[in-house]
Amino acid sequence: MSQYNRRVWRALQGMSVGDAFGMALLRSPDTAELIARQRCPRGPWCYSSSTIQAAVLGKHLQTHHTMHPDHLAFELAEAYAVDPKRNYGSNTGALLERIHHGESWRTLSPSSFAGFGSMGTGAAIRAIPVGIHYATDRSRAVDAARLSAQVTHSNTNSIEGTVAVALTVAFFANGNTDVHSVWDALLSNLKPSFIRKRIFHASELAPSASPEAAAQVLGNGRWRCAHDTVPFALWCALNHGASYRAALWTTAMGAGRLNATCALVAGILAAGGREAPASWQSQTDRLPEFLTPRRPTGTLASPYRRTSAWP
Repeated sequence: MSQYNRRVWRALQGMSVGDAFGMALLRSPDTAELIARQRCPRGPWCYSSSTIQAAVLGKHLQTHHTMHPDHLAFELAEAYAVDPKRNYGSNTGALLERIHHGESWRTLSPSSFAGFGSMGTGAAIRAIPVGIHYATDRSRAVDAARLSAQVTHSNTNSIEGTVAVALTVAFFANGNTDVHSVWDALLSNLKPSFIRKRIFHASELAPSASPEAAAQVLGNGRWRCAHDTVPFALWCALNHGASYRAALWTTAMGAGRLNATCALVAGILAAGGREAPASWQSQTDRLPEFLTPRRPTGTLASPYRRTSAWP
């Protein structure tokens, strides 16, 4: 396995655990009590479509070495068709279904939500491999992130949220976790947008602020929008990233859409070498073999096979 594959696999492993951890908390009848006591929900834990899409994107970059939106759209649609019950957003699921049946993302994505395009979080969360692939070339990371987002999320806020995640991952993958450097790079590269304003607020928010207070200012994913999710996740990762476990519990204290915020924080930290606790990993269903599919030559079998049943 190449160094890139190892780094992506490690990041996806960490991301999948965060995704599944957040999902398990959300599905628990005792969410608030578990978070207050920092007690893990019962396993097994299942990750969502966010991990699936990130794995597809990681495999895409391994195969093509650059971003090809037309190919990526097909690959995302193929993965969706194999396992459509991984908690896809309704718009993304419908869009990928139509792409799978031959329609073009170039028409479907911009026409979503009456022509405004989707401003959801899916594109941003799946961008973890983009930051790793272009860790030494941040300008290309920006361009690739925008291309990867447009396939399903054409709203400016979603696109710029994807750029923010990819850039942050690029810093972490290079071992540079200087908070001020990351915030400066984000604000220098993001286009004017509501999410850029939120990220500016995140950069100004004291690290000592409580996660509950931070979520009140920045959002916590409750509205399922990139501008309501990414800024808080970045604040958690940049200010509380010394420990994977502590960062995830800090993120969980912000409440909201925990699978999204926890997946983002976990993916960023894992790209920088932070590992999920072994006990958490053992409760999470295994990653799909997207990065190293083993298919006999000549067969049309899909590499995007299911790894476990969604409960």
